[in-house]
Amino acid sequence: MSAPPIDLGDPDARRRWLGQVRELIADATAAGLDAAAPKRRRVLSRAEARRKLREASEALQVLLAAAGGADAGGAGVTANTA
Repeated sequence: MSAPPIDLGDPDARRRWLGQVRELIADATAAGLDAAAPKRRRVLSRAEARRKLREASEALQVLLAAAGGADAGGAGVTANTA
């Protein structure tokens, strides 16, 4: 998965990019907090929380690569299935 390069010098492009980053961070944080909650308070299954975390991690890697940061093939979330 890849995205076209982002010109962070363009205020509109930077605003859209930061909005996407913020949304993915919020999604990953919500999934992580849900997974860490006591079982009776969880909304997501462990598998769904893991899927959401992995998806957000991969999308963030792509966004960072598009901005000239991390390589899209770089380290992402690895699930401990134990």
